[in-house]
Amino acid sequence: MADAPSTLPTAPKPDEAAPPPFAHLHVHTEYSLIDGTIRTGELVKKAKQWGHTAVAMTDSGNLFGAIEFYSKAKAEGIKAIIGSEIYFEGHPKALEIAVSRKKIISGRGRLSPGSPL
Repeated sequence: MADAPSTLPTAPKPDEAAPPPFAHLHVHTEYSLIDGTIRTGELVKKAKQWGHTAVAMTDSGNLFGAIEFYSKAKAEGIKAIIGSEIYFEGHPKALEIAVSRKKIISGRGRLSPGSPL
């Protein structure tokens, strides 16, 4: 089996054809305590190094790093796209009311009160 490359890819050289514009839209930073490891400053530096004009921060369940991320991206001329991966679990009665008012549809068809999700 071939050895894995020892370094990360680098930005194209000036005489090479540049890849089409690209922006990562699902990135967890150090503020996603379980999912992410990259620090916001390093994320912005890598985006700039690779020639990206924009990069997103979509941490799990919080926006704690949003201001820091935005400030660092702006300083480097990178467009900061800020989002969050949020999970919501409503009260069981709220689900029952929504189903009874025909406001919720599942992938298996319209739900009725008392039907399993």
